[in-house]
Amino acid sequence: MNIIINGATRGIGRETALRMSADRDNQILITGRNEAEMKKMVNESTNENITFVKLDLAEIKNEIESLKHQIYNRFSSIDILLNIAGSLIVKDFMKLSDEECREMMDVNFFGPAALTRLVVPLMPRGSHIVNISSMGGFQGSSKYRGLSVYSSSKAAISCLSECLSQELAEKVSIRGRAYFVDPGGGLTFVAKKRC
Repeated sequence: MNIIINGATRGIGRETALRMSADRDNQILITGRNEAEMKKMVNESTNENITFVKLDLAEIKNEIESLKHQIYNRFSSIDILLNIAGSLIVKDFMKLSDEECREMMDVNFFGPAALTRLVVPLMPRGSHIVNISSMGGFQGSSKYRGLSVYSSSKAAISCLSECLSQELAEKVSIRGRAYFVDPGGGLTFVAKKRC
């Protein structure tokens, strides 16, 4: 399978990429901001089936053409797109700067949306899109101080996933749905670094 994992340099993305690389039939393209960490992952791959593209989702609008060129030159089809990258800045809404708000929205919503639009034309029937979300993005779930914009960005990606599962059902396939995953309140790298 041809797989793109967006946000693969640590945490859930890193472990997912390394586990998927155990299958020699998988060809995995990882993205992230930390080039040194991605090079290390390429070397850790026992089947030599991980390649990488340096990508900052907060800047995807400036990198989209280069990214398209790299993806389309590597793959004629994509079977799985995993949007795992995330940004969390824990601050009260009134203390967040416009730049901090935009960073979370770009990384958690606009970046994955742009990458999805870029990759869908390469996705055959039976392919999958998986977007990592958060329970904070669901109406009626517990809300926590300092997470207003983060939760809003995760609500956006969750809603997009639900809508795409309908829009892409015929184009990609009935089974090739857009999914969202909420990993729960685990102590991820993001949670440890920001909290």
